[in-house]
Amino acid sequence: MHNGQPQFALLLDFENLIISLENSVPEAEKPFNLNRTLRFLENRYGQVVYRKAIADWSNPTFRKYAVDLQRSGVEMQHVVRIGYNAKNTADTYLVLEAMNCLLQYPDIGGYIIATGDVDFLPLISRLKASGRKVIGMGAEGAIAGSLLQNCDEYVCCTVDGLEVKDRCCVDTGVVVNALRAVFRERGERSLVEVEQGLRREIPGFSPEDYGAADLVALLGQVRNFVAVENGRVRWEGPSEPPRESGTPAPADGELSFADYMHATRWFVTDPELRDRVLRAMFHTLADGSTLDVADLRAAVDPNEEMTDKQWYGTLFSLKCGGGLYEHPEAGEHSMDARRVSLFRGIEDEDEFRIRYYCSLFHKAYGEREDITPELCAELLYGEEAESKVGLFQDIFSRLARRR
Repeated sequence: MHNGQPQFALLLDFENLIISLENSVPEAEKPFNLNRTLRFLENRYGQVVYRKAIADWSNPTFRKYAVDLQRSGVEMQHVVRIGYNAKNTADTYLVLEAMNCLLQYPDIGGYIIATGDVDFLPLISRLKASGRKVIGMGAEGAIAGSLLQNCDEYVCCTVDGLEVKDRCCVDTGVVVNALRAVFRERGERSLVEVEQGLRREIPGFSPEDYGAADLVALLGQVRNFVAVENGRVRWEGPSEPPRESGTPAPADGELSFADYMHATRWFVTDPELRDRVLRAMFHTLADGSTLDVADLRAAVDPNEEMTDKQWYGTLFSLKCGGGLYEHPEAGEHSMDARRVSLFRGIEDEDEFRIRYYCSLFHKAYGEREDITPELCAELLYGEEAESKVGLFQDIFSRLARRR
């Protein structure tokens, strides 16, 4: 301690944090407010004396925060992204930084790990075993449940600011399952009807049990499944896919695989539309052209069949998967004005699609024990799933090599 205040180290898995935030708030130019975050952390926990952010700083998506980071004394560790093991390289840097800090600065009593990635569970366990307090931090809607359970506290970055998640209130799977039952007969109900239905499905139900002040706040936590407008609630989640005989039902409170994917990723559920959009994106950019995001969207979806969430979800999955390249000269522009092109090295449509799916299922691959190529094919292709299993077996082999 220094002057009676606990000392903390802040380690930012910056790419994970920023991509998750931009996915959650695609219309925001810079959704991460560093100064506000540091004030919140120091007011609640103590002095943040060691600050490091790890990312590929040649990427304009992350580099636009460079001035803010430098002014706040955050050291920027550069990670060179090469091939499919690039993500693991960034993870390794963060773990090494934490271990180095642990050895060199024994007075630091706590660590704030900014990530939503379940891969850091072993690091969290090691830090806690050394007697350090571990605080997690990540974007709302992109946090692994096991991280919430294993950190001493977890700071959630939301549209409205930062809030501490209660570890005993993090699992909203039981709420989603109950809401599905409430809306089974009718896709829209009043707030009163929804509350009555939840009390019927969950004995002793109270929004406070899930860290929410009231029902509207709780429904905001599962906004990928329901929309609230003018006192009415509309179900927007996926319909329950048929379960094959012999496949066990999800445990109480556990989300089905379809619900999990819908809660954590934005993607086009219509296979014909999705494949057409991916094909159009590839061929529009295959000649080496560079387009504004808005122009690309107009070219590949002229009838506006995709929602904003589906479009930005597709765009970010392709960028994270190495399918699209954002040009540095557009890094400071608004989202629609940014310029993108096909990533170097992608020469055929199949590789473009595979990189998209690898990115789409990467999080689930690390968190869901029930994930299989067959489940992924069924989720995305429905009746055509059987003919697509081979594609997802190839994707799973790539995901396995990443880990």
